[in-house]
Amino acid sequence: MRRFSPILCSLLIGCETLPPTAAAVPDRDVVDQAIRAARPGPLLELSALAHTLVPMEGGCPVVETFDFVDGVPTRERWTGGCVLSDGAVLSGTLEILDQDGEQWIAGDDFSVSHNGALELYLDGAIEAVEREDLLLVDASATWCGGDDAPCAAGTVTVDLSYSLFPADGYPSDYDVTVSGVVAPGTAITVEGSWSVDLDACDSEPTDGVFALRRGERHDLTLDGALDCDACAHWIVQGVDVPEYCGLDF
Repeated sequence: MRRFSPILCSLLIGCETLPPTAAAVPDRDVVDQAIRAARPGPLLELSALAHTLVPMEGGCPVVETFDFVDGVPTRERWTGGCVLSDGAVLSGTLEILDQDGEQWIAGDDFSVSHNGALELYLDGAIEAVEREDLLLVDASATWCGGDDAPCAAGTVTVDLSYSLFPADGYPSDYDVTVSGVVAPGTAITVEGSWSVDLDACDSEPTDGVFALRRGERHDLTLDGALDCDACAHWIVQGVDVPEYCGLDF
């Protein structure tokens, strides 16, 4: 199991000690929103979700294929404006590329709705590229979909960059860094680094840090290798507050 480096902490987020302030408020909602939006998993699974929700029947959606490798297309463009046999309504366009070492999904106001309820929405792009042992992910999109980010809770806008190491360790044993902005409403800046080892702890990262700011700064210290309880040490504006529990990375 890899251990989180305090040196990396200082490089990524400063890990600064802010002067204590009486105005510090442990706003759980903002932390919930930041963690949900910053997880890499739901973004990396959007392509699989789109294939699950859209069974490709009777010319809905219209599918164009490009970039053939050994006779097999590696890029598809889906065009909606049609209705599936189960009543699902497809709108907009979606492009999906899947080839050795690179995957991306890009939507232009693409949506899947069923009985008037939005099930998937993507406007923007998510790209994942392998560079030797690194998986580099860039996401700039407004999206929702799946059990981890249900559209009933509203769309979220993200502008995030990730690195995951080793690439072949995801999703069970890997290190991740992330930085950028998430906007489930008002923008929240996020940055952090943590390690996942599901064999050691399946309810939270084994170690790491996650910081966010929307007005006040919040810092979480993750310690699943020592205490696998889905809780993190929580500091708001330099002030210790009760633990944040219910981690969902």
